[in-house]
Amino acid sequence: MSEHLFKTIVVATDGSSTAATAIAKGVELASFAGGDVKLVGAFESTKRQAELEAALATTAAELQAAGVNVETFVRKGDPVDVVIETAEELSADLIVVGSVGMQSAKRFFVGAIPDKISHHAECSVLVVRTTG
Repeated sequence: MSEHLFKTIVVATDGSSTAATAIAKGVELASFAGGDVKLVGAFESTKRQAELEAALATTAAELQAAGVNVETFVRKGDPVDVVIETAEELSADLIVVGSVGMQSAKRFFVGAIPDKISHHAECSVLVVRTTG
């Protein structure tokens, strides 16, 4: 049975409060399955990179203190591409993304990023209902 559980869970985050809901769900699933959480964020400007790295580092420290096995990945590029490519690189079993958030400089309309991820990812995708 355990071979069917999600062992590597990529959680897409932009560091926002709504993304915290997706992170909580990813952590819950990882805890149940005995898996690892990989927090993934994308940036397009150097200023945004620093903000995102700080937000993910803080979140990772809190999760590690709670006993969660977590790693962070902050990469330059389009959020959809970054999440999908990182998930493939890590052989992720699941991508968790919030229904609102993952904003980029292109200002995608609400739902576009989760929708694109769900259509192009090679693994399962969970879109967690969040509020914006």
